[in-house]
Amino acid sequence: MSNTVTFHAVHPIGGTDTGSLPAKELGAAIGYYTHVLGFTLVSREENRAVLRRDDAQIGLAVNGQDPDQASCYFAVSDVAALYEELAAKGIEPAKERLEEYEGRMYRIVFAKDPYGVCFCFGQPAWPDAIRGFAIPTRETEPISTDRTIPRYAKGDGRMEPTQQEQSMKFEPQPEHRWLAKFIGEWTGEGEAVMEPGKPPVSFKAAENVRALGDLWVAAEGRGETPCGGSITSLMALGYDPHRQRYACTWVCSIMPHLWMYEGTLDPTGKTLTLEAEGPGIEGKTCSFRDVVSFEGDNHRVLASYMKGEDDEWHRFMAARYRRVK
Repeated sequence: MSNTVTFHAVHPIGGTDTGSLPAKELGAAIGYYTHVLGFTLVSREENRAVLRRDDAQIGLAVNGQDPDQASCYFAVSDVAALYEELAAKGIEPAKERLEEYEGRMYRIVFAKDPYGVCFCFGQPAWPDAIRGFAIPTRETEPISTDRTIPRYAKGDGRMEPTQQEQSMKFEPQPEHRWLAKFIGEWTGEGEAVMEPGKPPVSFKAAENVRALGDLWVAAEGRGETPCGGSITSLMALGYDPHRQRYACTWVCSIMPHLWMYEGTLDPTGKTLTLEAEGPGIEGKTCSFRDVVSFEGDNHRVLASYMKGEDDEWHRFMAARYRRVK
């Protein structure tokens, strides 16, 4: 059987043993995993079997455990292609969506075997999500960031979390609630220094910021470049409680670099400072700093700096944004 999707690894969810996924009938389960999910039978004993697809190895066992309480995560190369593969075989996976886990975004789909074992298939989302996902709008279904692992309820196709899985749900912290200050539609004007010793060039911009569940905000920017061209950008901004730092990714239509920032909020709750490494003059890697300062609820200022060879921060861009909605 030829598979276009690579299975990189398998990981347990909760207390599931991926080496002994419960099955009620071993022969039928082997048939399902080989013919439908594309696994190859490695070995078989009376009540156990080992199967493998690419780098993901699992075990099946008739051990009296409840399959409805078992779930696992498969890291795959292409979630969208796997969705089509499963759908073509008569499986109806849950709709693909974005989920956050330990500060990273993932593209995932859920499915379930005939006995009740729940599968989560996923891959890192950024920057793939930029190409394959629309930022949710008022006309589209919001993307959930609920970390609860859903399950299909028997018979009606709905998803219901188990008690154990419900405990995995992450509750927003004050740092996450602070992100709501960004939500809305903004217009901005700014100036940028394009060449040392030359006067700054003016530009205009607009930004639409939406919530990504309770843990993230996503911003879509549009505007003109200081050189007179057009630019679009996408940003995801959240807070990593494990690192106790804000995390941000940013891409735009005129640069191939994926910017990955992290930073802190000042004690007043008005100024967010984010720092990143990226290409500077002549492609040389430099340190960058973005400082976002709120002046009330409806105005904010963005100042961008680059660290020079003198080890000092030099501002090269500043923009003032005003909330319009």
